[in-house]
Amino acid sequence: MDYKDLAAWNTMIASFAQAGNSNQALRVFCAMNLEGLRPNERTFVSVSSACIGLSYHSRLVGSIAIESGVADASVNVANSIISMYARCGCLQESNVIFRSMQEQGRDDTVSWNAIIGAHTQLGHFDEALDFYARMCAEDVVLWTAMVGVYIKEEQHGEAFVLFRNMDLEGVVPNEMTLSSVLDACAALQDLNTGRVLHREVASNGYLSSKSVVLGTSLLDMYAKCGDLNAAKEVFESMRIKNTVTWNAMAAAYAALHGLEELQARDGLGLCREMELQGVRPDGATFVNILTLCSQCGILETGLSYFSRLQSDYGLEPSALHNACAVDLLGRLGFLDEAEAIVSIDALHSDGDRALGWLPLLSACRTHDDAARGFHATEQLLATSPHHASAYVLLSTISSYVV
Repeated sequence: MDYKDLAAWNTMIASFAQAGNSNQALRVFCAMNLEGLRPNERTFVSVSSACIGLSYHSRLVGSIAIESGVADASVNVANSIISMYARCGCLQESNVIFRSMQEQGRDDTVSWNAIIGAHTQLGHFDEALDFYARMCAEDVVLWTAMVGVYIKEEQHGEAFVLFRNMDLEGVVPNEMTLSSVLDACAALQDLNTGRVLHREVASNGYLSSKSVVLGTSLLDMYAKCGDLNAAKEVFESMRIKNTVTWNAMAAAYAALHGLEELQARDGLGLCREMELQGVRPDGATFVNILTLCSQCGILETGLSYFSRLQSDYGLEPSALHNACAVDLLGRLGFLDEAEAIVSIDALHSDGDRALGWLPLLSACRTHDDAARGFHATEQLLATSPHHASAYVLLSTISSYVV
């Protein structure tokens, strides 16, 4: 159409931004300004979402928002500009907008979230924590988000410190907070802290509230800390279980050191019970099944599940599924069959295919197949040149030849 009002321009900008066409959204924004139309709140919220990794354009949009007065008039626009600058790496500009909002008393929970997110997104964790400490309204959702950031960055010790600071500040953790801290306990294999948290969870009545997420995190913590009995107790006490819950319990069996066949069959029985309960297995379920079979040499069951992965369950075998099958066959000396699986695994990236060559190489060492071992090493190093395990296994195989 020849004539476009502000609503029409805004619709075009929003459409391009939502479609991920950042350049076109910015072109329309610039054309709109050249036509003499004054952008409003909706304009800036839409165009700011289109500025991803475009520092020049984000600064242009931000300066127009400030000079036009819209950023001062609209908290939504100011918050959008803070996040826009962060996505483009313009942390200093984010700080300027936020400080201006504070000075004018216009900052809100979204503003604090935006500035904390800006610093964490760009790796400035100390500054993010400083902003966090200065936050006027202590909000359990924000505390939980910050704990989650530390755990995502594998800074589990800092997550514990922040969690304890919550208690000192009188902020009562919610289920997601406790779930995140339990994940940190699992990563650090800190069983003592995990037990303390379990008591806290039980005393607050969370386990009786049908929380699948919290119950699953609790049993996963016990499993990864090596306390299978405690994991089983939590699992059996849960009234509602989803696929992740069942997988976590099966993985607890698969991860046991010195796994015995009886335990492996208990784990397999758990996977069968999962289906009987109407919970559909996913890719992770089959990784657990194949691992259990591999650890204890249960060949027929393992190959049966592997062959039915796609035909009966509609799941495309991943590189990890193939690697588990290779490990199962290789451990039992079926090296030709194991190599055949790795050789036809052409759909995955080099890094993924390396998952299959490594168990084959290990099997070659176990069964003294030096020629195949040298070939497996060659293929493994071609896909993953710096794989240290390949050199260790190759040196062991070479010693047999010498």
